[in-house]
Amino acid sequence: MAKISIVLKSSGEVLAQGQLGTEIRLFEGNYYAKSSALKSTKLRCSYIPGICFYKFIYVWFHVKDEQHSQRWLAWLYILPNPLFPALWFRVGFAGYDERLEILREEDL
Repeated sequence: MAKISIVLKSSGEVLAQGQLGTEIRLFEGNYYAKSSALKSTKLRCSYIPGICFYKFIYVWFHVKDEQHSQRWLAWLYILPNPLFPALWFRVGFAGYDERLEILREEDL
């Protein structure tokens, strides 16, 4: 199993870290982290909704601290599609977001 770390490049802060497949899932190029895998206390729910036509309704998360502010960085499906239980109650991070660094450590 591989261990994944999702890091904010501007500050070097680890936003999420966990085992790929159990704590962090990869789906359509995005990483979905369980709440137990979230490491940052600076993720703030914006309560700004969005909609995906097949995954349904989500809210955006921003990262805020004294020196850095990153908007639209992560999301959480608050009304998820019942056909995708692997995404329920997980915070999503875009695998292609240039503000994030995805580090993968292979367990030997």
